[in-house]
This record gives sequence, structure tokens and C-alpha cells, in this order.
Amino acid sequence: MLFLSGCAWNKKTGLSFNDQQRIVMEPSVLAAGVIVEKPVIKVGSVTATATINMSNIEKKPVTVMYRIFWYDEQGLRVDSTKSQPQVIPANSSVMLKEVTTSPLARNARIYVFLPSIAGESQ
Repeated sequence: MLFLSGCAWNKKTGLSFNDQQRIVMEPSVLAAGVIVEKPVIKVGSVTATATINMSNIEKKPVTVMYRIFWYDEQGLRVDSTKSQPQVIPANSSVMLKEVTTSPLARNARIYVFLPSIAGESQ
């Protein structure tokens, strides 16, 4: 018989927000020449703000859709935005700023995808 045991040293209890997953991007977005930087979060006394830079390295403008999900310190979702379009001009960058009024918001994740075209299966 084999017994295995282990312990968690200084492990926080509960869920945790994975800092490496602040950007969720469909492969088609990267193929379209769009680069999305990790959100920078500023937490105030009443609001939290996420600032995200997006760049287009192609010679034509690209329209992407994005949605922001807000999480508390334990990694639970506390707020989200509706899907919104953003045009990124050719060989340019844009800066997005999103604000939540949830007093619990401490982290944000951005989900970026290309808009579906009429007649396309989703």
C-alpha cells in the first residue's frame, strides 16, 4: 500500500485570481494583427478603473469586440460590461478605460473576440 501526504505552506484559502489570465483572446484576434496588453487596475475608494492598450500591426483597421469581467480579492466575479466594439486604426494603438462602481472589484479580465459576420455559424 502506498500513502501520499502533503501540506500547503502559507496557502490562502478559497479561490484565487490567476494574474496570468487577465487577457482572454480568441486566436482570430491575434491572426488579425491585434495585440492586447494586460489591464492596469487602479482601485479607488468608490470605483475601480481598468486601462487596457490594444495595438493593430496590420495595414488596415480592425474592429474587435471586448468585454470586461471584474473580480474581487477571492477571485469571484462581481461585475461585467456588455460586449462593446472597438475600431483599432491601421498601424495604431488605442487605450480603453473601463470603470466599475462595485466596491469589491480588485481585478479585471478582458475577453477580446472578432465580431461575427451575418451568416457565420457561432
